[in-house]
Amino acid sequence: MLRQPDSVRGLREGITIDKPESKIDPPDWLSRPDKKEFKILVRDLTAANVPIKQVDSFAIACCAQCIAAVSKWTTMEQEAETLKDKLECSKQVARYQRDSQKWAETIGATPAARARFGIRSAPKKTGKLAQLIALKKEQ
Repeated sequence: MLRQPDSVRGLREGITIDKPESKIDPPDWLSRPDKKEFKILVRDLTAANVPIKQVDSFAIACCAQCIAAVSKWTTMEQEAETLKDKLECSKQVARYQRDSQKWAETIGATPAARARFGIRSAPKKTGKLAQLIALKKEQ
C-alpha cells in the first residue's frame, strides 16, 4: 500500500513525492492542434498535483490527440450534409470520446484516477477577502 508523504508513517519513513517537471515537451509527431491540447493537459495535470515526467509525454500526447479528434469530428458532424456522413462522424466522435476517457484515466486526469494513485488535490487558493474573513473568524 502506498503511504501519503504527509501522513505520520510517511513523514517517519521520509517519503517524498517528486515535484512535476517544469517543462514537458510534446513529441515531434503531434500536429499543431494536438500540441495545443497537450499543453493544456500538462498545465491541468500539474495544477492537480499529478507528478509527470518527460517519459509521460507519449501517453499525454495520445490523450491530447483523442481530445483534438473529438473536436474535429464534432465540427465535421455539424457540417455534414447527408445522414450517412452525420452517422459516420457520430461514430468517430463516440470512438474518440471513449479513447480519450481511457487515456485520461491512464495519465491521472480524472478524480478517480488521482484517488487511485493516492494524489491529494491541491489546496484551494484564497483571495485577500477570504483571508481577511478567515482572520476575523479566528479572533
